Amino acid sequence: MKDQIKKSMTTVDVKAWVEENRDLLLGARVQNIYTLTSQKILILKVKVGEYKYLLIEPGKRINLSRFPLDIPESPDSFSMGLRKHLREQAIEEIQQVGFDRILKISFKGGHKLFVEILPRGEAVLTDEAGKILQSTGFKSMKDREIKRGITYALPPYIEKVPTIDGCVNRIVAGNKHLLSRELGIPPEVISEAEMRKSTVEDVCSEIIKIIELSGKQGGYIIFKGEMPLSFYPYPPTLDDRERKAVKYEKFNDAVDEFYYRLASVSLKEMMSEEEEKLSRMIEDIIKEIESYEKKAKELYEVANLIMNNLEDLREIWRCVDETRKRYGWEKIIETCSGIRNISPKEGKVVVRIGDRDVELSVNKDPYALAQEIFEEGKRLKKKAESAKQHLEELKVKLKEEAEKRAQSSEALKANMRRKNWYEKFRWSITRNGFLVIAGRDVQQNEVIVKKYMKESDVYFHADIRGAPSTVLVTEGREPSMEDIYDAAVIAASYSKAWNLGLPAVDVFWVKGTQVSLTPPSGEYLEKGSFMIYGEKNYIKAVQLALHFGFQKIEDEVLRFFVGSEDSVKKNAIPVGVFMPGEAPPEDLAKKIISHASKLGLNVSSLYEDIRILIPGRSKVRFLSQSLK
Repeated sequence: MKDQIKKSMTTVDVKAWVEENRDLLLGARVQNIYTLTSQKILILKVKVGEYKYLLIEPGKRINLSRFPLDIPESPDSFSMGLRKHLREQAIEEIQQVGFDRILKISFKGGHKLFVEILPRGEAVLTDEAGKILQSTGFKSMKDREIKRGITYALPPYIEKVPTIDGCVNRIVAGNKHLLSRELGIPPEVISEAEMRKSTVEDVCSEIIKIIELSGKQGGYIIFKGEMPLSFYPYPPTLDDRERKAVKYEKFNDAVDEFYYRLASVSLKEMMSEEEEKLSRMIEDIIKEIESYEKKAKELYEVANLIMNNLEDLREIWRCVDETRKRYGWEKIIETCSGIRNISPKEGKVVVRIGDRDVELSVNKDPYALAQEIFEEGKRLKKKAESAKQHLEELKVKLKEEAEKRAQSSEALKANMRRKNWYEKFRWSITRNGFLVIAGRDVQQNEVIVKKYMKESDVYFHADIRGAPSTVLVTEGREPSMEDIYDAAVIAASYSKAWNLGLPAVDVFWVKGTQVSLTPPSGEYLEKGSFMIYGEKNYIKAVQLALHFGFQKIEDEVLRFFVGSEDSVKKNAIPVGVFMPGEAPPEDLAKKIISHASKLGLNVSSLYEDIRILIPGRSKVRFLSQSLK
């Protein structure tokens, strides 16, 4: 029996998620909104201390995601409509509607976003009066209509959390199936309670206990091998040794991990419908070709046999013709030699030649018959050749589909991988494993120093106005001069010196304790600027040459990597080097993707990551070695 994979959150899951994440999201301000229309996924980028992605998939789930998706470069009309009403709006309330798979997210501006995690559910935005402004889908149903401009009507829902008495009464009355239909208790919760308890009262008491504690005990995913089968906001009881339950600190993390894992495993193991269709067609054509060739071979053999015994067969053919006319068909076998069988209705006789039976027509000279058989053989051979050509075309299509699936799989894994906190900055890793981060703008410069730099870290700055705050994160270890140089390359490459086309620039470095956010008395510091106290250490004439490559991380996913020549050799597969030039980052990112494709790597989903890490207008030189 095939394992059943959980498709969507249950009522209890929704309750647990809201209780776990409500306080975190209250006051969170919507920074941006995106939609993945192919998957009907709505993404709200919200600021909760730092930016988080609230991922909403009607009919399936809601969760805060650690796996940023492939955000479309151009928003669709739905996203634009939501941005118009919700951008910069703060979340005022998140609540479960009754005890059902419906959430209501209220915003301070009066707008409300209803999320229906039901079959055929939608995400619907209304104004303060309840009028529908936007929806992931517009439709008419038996009990309601979702249409722009009309008042939003909730689908039928369970109003209250079930009680022990309500549960017991239905089971005692023999209506156990109504526990789900009338009380909203998920079948998986009923099964869990029955595995834990035996009497009716105890089972119902356990059901209520599970509902009350859900989300307060973390989250769980049940795996069978690598395949995720289900997720729960309570510790599940296992009745199968092949399955294992993995605990997560938060229920939200379990939901997030489940859908990420499910997507990556499914793409790895499942063949697309188009591939299956093409494979079936290829199998049928191969059988067809074999049939044509086999029949053509048999016809050629018969035709050659006739031609090689033409005179003898003509004698038999004349005997058959004369006997048939004089004495009738019944005398042919005893009169004419070699005749094994007759078919008066078809006008044919069967003659034995050697170890083969040959069918002759009484109305056709054996020579004409042989020519006719030859022609039929040729016709079948042509059909076989035509089928072979079609077969090759289908094989090419199948290969293309397989490559597309592989590319989709790699792209999905790349886009949904866990991005590390430092990847929002410009970053690198030194040859000895120290992290280097640099600000992309004034705001990030300030954040890096205020939030992330510790006293034991090392601060770098190119000796030119217009350079990022760059920090070598030591975590208490002592960096070598090699690591200092690797960090200096990052500080130099992302400075204004690059766009000025300079060949090199000096870089200074100091201990984290020498950097201060407080200016001397009577002076003022611009945003993103800092005071350096004490002696500066200089690395003279750091060349503006930024090496790059691709680094293999989890599940063989690739990410773009930049740094000094030695740091790239140590941490990634070297591909090339950037130097100040004229080409814009957008063009170079496409060029790198094209180059990697020729080397057998699909990195098209890394376009934005590559573009961001290119210092500015540049030229690129690719290395001669292959990536493989």
